[in-house]
Amino acid sequence: MKKKGNYCDYTLSKDAELVSRFKQLLSEVRIVDLDDIFRRVAESPVSRFFISEIRAYELVTRRINKGDWPLANPLRREMMDEILKRAERILENGEESTLRTAVYRAVNTPAPKTYLTPRTCRTLIYGAMSARCRAARGLQSR
Repeated sequence: MKKKGNYCDYTLSKDAELVSRFKQLLSEVRIVDLDDIFRRVAESPVSRFFISEIRAYELVTRRINKGDWPLANPLRREMMDEILKRAERILENGEESTLRTAVYRAVNTPAPKTYLTPRTCRTLIYGAMSARCRAARGLQSR
């Protein structure tokens, strides 16, 4: 489980992608329903799966060896099912020769949705926007 304060190499791009989609959806509506907008952000396709390649490989090997996902969150299990399916397809097609490289490749393919809850999307978006504001204020005060 990812703990507060952990940082992944895709965090900045994930946050930027979520904020961009949020702003795009806001610009398209006449009446702002934030619950609906965050739901739509969560259901939006994204550029990659929001999990590290190392963690995905650990989970896939666990699934193969023990037959289950050690995940309580149903969205994370759904995401891992999709990653495993893609990795298996990559191996079957001969595009990669090892499970590790197939999982790495699968994680970095476009994902059909974020596999995050609308509430998590809200938290991440507001956090990213707040960090941008703090950074901008810090630059202006110098």
